[in-house]
Amino acid sequence: MWRNILGVIVGLAFGNAGIMLLHKAAGYVYPFPEGMNQNNMDHIASYLETAPLGAFFMVIVAHLGGAFIGGLGTSIFSKNINTAYIVGGLFTIFGIINLTMLPHPWWMWMEVVFYVPAAYLGFKIIKRK
Repeated sequence: MWRNILGVIVGLAFGNAGIMLLHKAAGYVYPFPEGMNQNNMDHIASYLETAPLGAFFMVIVAHLGGAFIGGLGTSIFSKNINTAYIVGGLFTIFGIINLTMLPHPWWMWMEVVFYVPAAYLGFKIIKRK
């Protein structure tokens, strides 16, 4: 049981680190406007109104990549596939919260159905028998 709990915690930590790294990489391809405060939700919301399509695609890659990396991280400690489902489910909840806090195009809501499969795939790649 403790290995499963640790697996979920490590999966969430790895997944969040993966999202941050992928967002950082996306920032080099689609940098924020000069002088924009990235900690100000109003600034981010106004940027999202004019952001290029590729920037949204990079965000989706970062989020799904984070769920995938979370599944990889979970598999380090746990042999139970349910831990990957938990990590994917938590990323789904966090994704929904993110989508409700900031204005996104309607089609970005489709990404939330892929968090659990991404975590599952990350887990299965490591735990292949």
